[in-house]
Amino acid sequence: MRAICFLVFASCGVDQVSNGGFEIDCGGHPCDWTVVEGDGQLADGWHTGDPAVRMGAGHVVVEQRNTPVQIPVRELVLKAAVACDADAQVHFELAWYQGGVLLDTRPVEVDQRGVFTLKKLVSTPTLAVDGLVLRVVKDGAGLAIVDEVSLEAYYP
Repeated sequence: MRAICFLVFASCGVDQVSNGGFEIDCGGHPCDWTVVEGDGQLADGWHTGDPAVRMGAGHVVVEQRNTPVQIPVRELVLKAAVACDADAQVHFELAWYQGGVLLDTRPVEVDQRGVFTLKKLVSTPTLAVDGLVLRVVKDGAGLAIVDEVSLEAYYP
């Protein structure tokens, strides 16, 4: 499922990772996100007809593979809308590839619980990356919803 349900690249004049972004909603149905492990589903998030990633109890992993990727700068901002129970922990992983070879996997830790907008600075190992696997991982007994995920160029 290529667009991990919460990865919505809303332009607003900002450079984004190419290949259309990590869209969750592809014309009324979920994009190419894949549930890799656990009780995860691409279903309505906060609003009916607005797909998001719903992550149930236990260890859940959902991912989207994006290739080719063209990165305009090494520093990027990962954004997401998250609703996370007090007894759940959500984090992201970015696995960067070049020519089909894994260069580096970089975790993005999330310390918050409740309903919040995540905004974290991340970096690529090199501008020559041409593939990215973006994973959302949830652990714990609680539930979580992730939506509106984007990865945008950071210009200080």
